[in-house]
This record gives sequence, structure tokens and C-alpha cells, in this order.
Amino acid sequence: MSYTHAQNYFLSAFYLLILSIFASFPTFVMAQTRIDTLALRSALQLSPFIFEGKIGEICEYKDPNTGIIYSNNIVHITKTIKGGLQCGTVSVITEGGSYQDQILKVSHTTEFKEGFSGIFVCKLSNSFSPTGCASVSNANPMELIFSEHATIEYFNDLINELAVGYNSKFNDIQDLYNFIEREAGFPILNCDPNFNPTTWKNNNYQQVPSGATTIPVAEPEAVVLNTLAAGGQLSYVIRSVTITENDPKYLEFDVRVSANDDSTFLDKATFRFKHDAASFGTFPDVVATLDNTFPMTNYTISKTRINDSIYEISVSAFLNTNNRTKIQTTLQTLVHLKIFFYDCSVPYRIRLDSFSNALNGSAFTLSANALSATRNFYTSIVMRDARTGVNCIPEISSIKSVNTGQNIVAGGTKENVVIKGTHFGAYASTSAVAMKNADNGGRTYLFLNRYDIIGWNDTTITLTVPSIVDSVKLDTATGIYEAATLDQDLY
Repeated sequence: MSYTHAQNYFLSAFYLLILSIFASFPTFVMAQTRIDTLALRSALQLSPFIFEGKIGEICEYKDPNTGIIYSNNIVHITKTIKGGLQCGTVSVITEGGSYQDQILKVSHTTEFKEGFSGIFVCKLSNSFSPTGCASVSNANPMELIFSEHATIEYFNDLINELAVGYNSKFNDIQDLYNFIEREAGFPILNCDPNFNPTTWKNNNYQQVPSGATTIPVAEPEAVVLNTLAAGGQLSYVIRSVTITENDPKYLEFDVRVSANDDSTFLDKATFRFKHDAASFGTFPDVVATLDNTFPMTNYTISKTRINDSIYEISVSAFLNTNNRTKIQTTLQTLVHLKIFFYDCSVPYRIRLDSFSNALNGSAFTLSANALSATRNFYTSIVMRDARTGVNCIPEISSIKSVNTGQNIVAGGTKENVVIKGTHFGAYASTSAVAMKNADNGGRTYLFLNRYDIIGWNDTTITLTVPSIVDSVKLDTATGIYEAATLDQDLY
């Protein structure tokens, strides 16, 4: 994974990510990347075989005629998308690997670890067939389309969105599934309903180790259950958490809903969210807006301050409305919330909050135009999400070479760079700077390790630009894997 191969960096165009610590919570800032759905649509349309899967084992072998070493990645298919593959297992052949005393490295974009989860974009393999490997249920081996990066990967590493591929980024894997089905038009066949995608740290080199700092994706917080019947469960989750970069600053997020089947039409929905007074104050300014899926022509919204740290939001259909919204088994945005920050320096926390009469706050009808008197109450309410973070986002004002004072620096010469800005915080074991990974077209980020950091305070970071990252290194003190550059010892 090289940051550069004897090429110059234009620092004004740097895509840098800085992590710092405020009261032990991580925060990050990153230039926004355009979601290029055209590239993803083209890949889905042009590629003959597309499926989601998890690599169970990797068998490496050698073509005796050419001497090329291959890796047979045996993939357990969790979802089929295109190409008519059957649920089960399939071989995905990639060039490179180790065989006996030889190693062939081609590209990190096609090097995987056992347990890797993602969506594979493939064609039939023309490579030398696997020998001495386990058999698979789909007879024809596949190979990745290397020039198009081959996969949509799943991350959970403080930098990348949860699903990344073809210049597109999704902060929720379900959003990716929705795009494939609803916008690209490819039906997804679920081979494994219990599949839980494995997310990766550091571009698939190491799975997130136990004890490493990560952003929580779904934290169980509150569950209210009675006897569950068809259409009887309504779930609330938090999604699309962002910080409005204005003065004053606001935290914005969506609350989305789903049901255990698609037989119910929403008549009433009530949830509570809890916030900490230290970062939002005791009387925060909360703005609640209905999503277009639940239009104001059919629904009304209200908010009630329960106490200094809890708000209740209620959405109700107008009396005997003729056009209620059907609740899907996939997430639909119900409400967009915006809450004012009181103190920028305090880590924030929000979560959905249970309450004793939650079952009386969510109701449905069995048709869009049913009389309000015929509504039923959901017998199961699930609220299971929380988010934490820091609202003082690091802001970069300039990036320059220490040696020349210019915003251009030669790669691979160990030249020093100074980053000026605000809210970098004090250096801690989880503080870091990341740069775009040149080996996969800059679509993901890689951490510099702490040995490249020369100085760090709240307004200035000085670092050495490395040349190549060729491995990872385990910090035995923290238990966290980090990149190791060629100018650093691996042990």
C-alpha cells in the first residue's frame, strides 16, 4: 500500500484525516468525497457475476507452466445479485500469494484475509485452475475484475464509510442493498438470513482487534417485547449522524423505522431520545422535521421535553386519512432531528430511550385508508441505537513543506510537512493522521503510524511523509495494529 511511488504531493489537494482525543472520545475531519453512483451503476450493469460473500479459506497454488502463483479464495455466498450463481460456495481466483518458498505480490486490492466480507464483482476465470484445494458447490471458478477494483468492501475503522466501492460510499450497509435493488434494479437473493458482515480495519490487513477504538454502529439500548405477531414489531434506529459546520454548530441525525413484515401502515409512532446536558445544555434547541416518506399532508409531528435530557417525538396520521405510509422491512426515514450544541469541547452522546408506555405510542392500520378507530398497537417495540463523538471538529487552515514552505512535497524523501489549524487536541495513543491509499485509486484511507508524527498540539501537527507501507505492526502496549513504513522496523 504505497502512499506514493516517486511522485510529488500537491498538499493543497491533500485528502487528510486527523483523529484527536477529547476526554477519551475520537473525532475526525475529512474532505467530503463525491458519491459517484455512475461508476457503481456501470459496474453492476457490465459485470456478469455479482454476489456478496465471506471468505472461508484461502488455498494458494502455482501454475507449473508460467510459474504464476494464484490464490483460490473460497467464498461462502451470502447473497446472490447477478449471474445465476447458486447459494453455497464458489472459487474466486486472484493472482499472487505464497507457495512453498516463493511469494508473488500483485496488488493489495486483490489480497484478502480469511473472514473478509464484501460484494465481489467477477467474471469467469481464465486463469490456471485450482489444484489441491477444497471443492466448491458452484463448479466454474470466478476471477475479480482487477481494473475496476473488484469488490465493495465493508469497513469500521474511524475513517471510511461502512461500505466503499466504485467511488461510492454508504454509511449503512442496508443503504447499499437498497441502492442495488431499488436504484440499480437488481433483485438480491438472501442465502444466509443470519449473516453478519465482518468489517475491517486498515484496508483488510487486520480485523479490528479487541480493545481498539471504533465508532459504534448499533448499540442495543432498549427493547420492549410482548407476544410477537405478524406485523407486530416496529424498530427505531439512528442513522446519518452529521455535524453542521456553521456557527452555531448543530448535530443532525435521522430516526428510521422498519417492521418485521410489510403488512402494516403507520398510524402513530412515538420515540424518545436522550442527550447529555454537558454538550447540548438543559434546554437545547431541537428541530424535528418529517421525512417526505411521511408527508405533512398525511401526518403531524410534535415534540415534548420530558426532562433536561430527554425529548419525546410523536408522529400521528390525521384522523381517517386516506393515504398512510406502508412500513417496510427495510429502513425508512421517519424524522430528521437537529439539536444545538451548547459546549463544543464536551464529547456528546445521544441514544434512543425506552419508556414504560412505549407500546401505547406506536400504532398501525391494515390499509392506507382505514378508519382511525380500527388501528392496532404494535406488540413489540425495539429501540437499539446510540451515538457518541466530539463536536469540536479539527479544521485545517494550511498544509506546507517544512523545508520549502510550498504546498508541494516530494514523496519518498522523508520530507517534513506542517499542518496548521484548530481543534487537533493533545496527542494521545489514538491520535492519528491518514492519507489516501494510492494503490486503490485513493478510494480508501490509510493511517500513518505514530513514528511519522514529529510534533502535535492543538493547532500544529508536524509529520514525515513516508514512501511505502508494506505491512502492519502490532503495538503491544495498546493492542492496536498500525501501518509500518519501510523506514521503520517491523518488530
